[in-house]
Amino acid sequence: RFWLRFTGVADTIECSRGLYASLLEIHHDKRSEAIEQIEKDVHRTFPSAVYDEQFQTALRRVLVAYSWKNPAVGYTQAMNFVAGTLLIFLDEEDAFWMLVWIVEKLLPSYYAEDMAGVDVDGKLLEKL
Repeated sequence: RFWLRFTGVADTIECSRGLYASLLEIHHDKRSEAIEQIEKDVHRTFPSAVYDEQFQTALRRVLVAYSWKNPAVGYTQAMNFVAGTLLIFLDEEDAFWMLVWIVEKLLPSYYAEDMAGVDVDGKLLEKL
């Protein structure tokens, strides 16, 4: 719970109560390109670890909800590993909101269409 408070995510959860469930409910029968990619990647997330169907279901739900919350980003590869790691330490809805914070506040340029943040950091690391 420390990270939820430290990042301000706890306040976001309080102000947005019900949005996570609502996103999943409203879009439960809809398909998208993001969802097709999520379906491919869920089973590839931590393949050597033993995670049960409940973990994969939670991961799928977090990623799908995010793809509907922010369709401009939708889903990008490696987002599954971020969300999966969050699910190891947080419950499903808290993991969703931490993912929102990471993608939209902490590292927005990493998840932009041009992935400028990744490019800049890559060039910086080359120089080291």
